[in-house]
Amino acid sequence: MTQKGITIGVAADPDESPFRMPTAQNSRFGVLLRNPGGKAQPMVFAPVLGGQSSKMKAGEPFEFKLRLMVHAGTCFEAYKYLSHNLYGFHDYRENANLFT
Repeated sequence: MTQKGITIGVAADPDESPFRMPTAQNSRFGVLLRNPGGKAQPMVFAPVLGGQSSKMKAGEPFEFKLRLMVHAGTCFEAYKYLSHNLYGFHDYRENANLFT
């Protein structure tokens, strides 16, 4: 979410997201962008109910690592920053808007 040139958000730690195609069977976390009132509120939640890590005994500890992010710039600039600096991706594309 960007306001007054500052983007804030949350991101799952790279340890929580091994490189693979996420499916209903292997997703460790979920992502939401809006709260029940419709306001922007970036969220990461874990475990995903019904997923591989959700069957636990009462009182059993659960650990999940996430990163809070504050970045000067647009959402796309923050995305590029996280992609490069947190997740180690270097090849990404920026789709052009052909209708402007």
